[in-house]
Amino acid sequence: MHTDGHLELRGSWKKSSKAAVTASKQFVFSRKRSILASKTVIAASYRVPRAIPNQNAQTRLREKTF
Repeated sequence: MHTDGHLELRGSWKKSSKAAVTASKQFVFSRKRSILASKTVIAASYRVPRAIPNQNAQTRLREKTF
């Protein structure tokens, strides 16, 4: 009986350690995703002001052609 309980404890410890590993992996992954997201947001904010003059230039070209 005592050995069975010991094996159960070991099994539960393995399960908990696995859960901890997966949780840490998920945490790292989510952190990487958040960093990537912030980078894309920054890149988008940099691109937006540059894109607006291009659109203005396109409209000017259209006005000239018309």
